[in-house]
Amino acid sequence: MKQHITKKQLNELSEKGKKRLSDYADRKNMEGQESGIYWYTRYLPLLSLGPMIEFLSKEGINIDLCFPEEFFINEQRYETKELCDALFEAVKEILEK
Repeated sequence: MKQHITKKQLNELSEKGKKRLSDYADRKNMEGQESGIYWYTRYLPLLSLGPMIEFLSKEGINIDLCFPEEFFINEQRYETKELCDALFEAVKEILEK
């Protein structure tokens, strides 16, 4: 099971999306919590499953898992082999708004 987004996925974000992701990760670190965030650069994290689920939950997004290879996030269907990829697609949509 894939645990983190890839550098390639991170680079799919626009500059606006990257800035919003960086701000979110900075807030998590400032709260002094164990963030579960691994850093690609000083400012851009490679999110893992836990932080993506937490991010979506804080945004009021519902996550329903249907296996194999089908996930529903906020009633939108994502077909992928990896939960990590489905979660990142949903996170990316929010970051790009």
